[in-house]
Amino acid sequence: MFLIKETCLVARSSSKVLFFKRVLDDRINKSFWTHYETLNHKGQLYFIKGNIRINITTDTKIYYYFVNDEEFMPKLDNVMNNWMNCTSIIFGSKVRYGCCYK
Repeated sequence: MFLIKETCLVARSSSKVLFFKRVLDDRINKSFWTHYETLNHKGQLYFIKGNIRINITTDTKIYYYFVNDEEFMPKLDNVMNNWMNCTSIIFGSKVRYGCCYK
C-alpha cells in the first residue's frame, strides 16, 4: 500500500489492485477515502516516491501504469513478459538500471 501526492491511495488485495481518492465533504468539513478504480492483477506492487509509474509483477507478466496528477487514473503504459520468473522488479528513479529478484 502506498500514497501518491497525499491524495491517491493504492492498495493490493488478494487478487486486485484498488485505488482510493481522498474527498473533502464541505458540509461536515472532513475528508474521507472513496474507492474509484480497480485493476484485476494478482501480483506485487512497486512504486518509488516522486515517480508517476507503478509496476505490478505477476507470475507471467509485468504491467507498468502511469498515474496522472489531475484525476489519478491509472493508464497502462507497457506490458512485459516475466521470462525472468521474478516476483518483484525495481527500477531507479531515472529508469536507467533495474533489479529483479525472487
